[in-house]
Amino acid sequence: MSKELNHEEEQFLLRLARETLTQYLKRQKPRQPDTVQLSTILLEKRACFVTYTMHSELRGCIGSLYAEIPLYEDVMRRAIDAANDPRFSPMTLQELPQVHIEISVLSAMEKIASLDEFVLGKHGIVMEYQRRRAVFLPQVATEQGWSKEETLQHLSRKAGLASNAWQAKETIFYTFTSQLFEEKAEV
Repeated sequence: MSKELNHEEEQFLLRLARETLTQYLKRQKPRQPDTVQLSTILLEKRACFVTYTMHSELRGCIGSLYAEIPLYEDVMRRAIDAANDPRFSPMTLQELPQVHIEISVLSAMEKIASLDEFVLGKHGIVMEYQRRRAVFLPQVATEQGWSKEETLQHLSRKAGLASNAWQAKETIFYTFTSQLFEEKAEV
């Protein structure tokens, strides 16, 4: 992964995601930050995921796998996209105070030759098979308490395939790491 974000950059992105979500839910146009004030790492093309939870349950998680736009812009886009995660009903303004935000900034993906290269809890994983694709962030398997095999079975099902599709020799895997940070829990 290229340079890690420092604490101030993490906090800026969390505030940006929260402000973007708030403005979006209030049907206002999200305000663009002054790019002159942004650090070089926030202006770099980086991929990220924005994850929303409510009462420790997933409420939305959408991201990008490829670094195509500046990181701060990707966070803003994914903040809105995650509010409209198709697995859930669209988020409402009434839910906003209960939403907890996590951001994962991804490294570049690396194609792996063997699943032995996939380290559970350290790597995120992307599986491609028969023009279908699914991804899990590094923390998913650990949070769910899954073994490597269970993770791959769930990944196969997430792609809309049989749970053993990961074993097909045509299946392609990529791994990545991420820098995960989240809002401080309310006490």
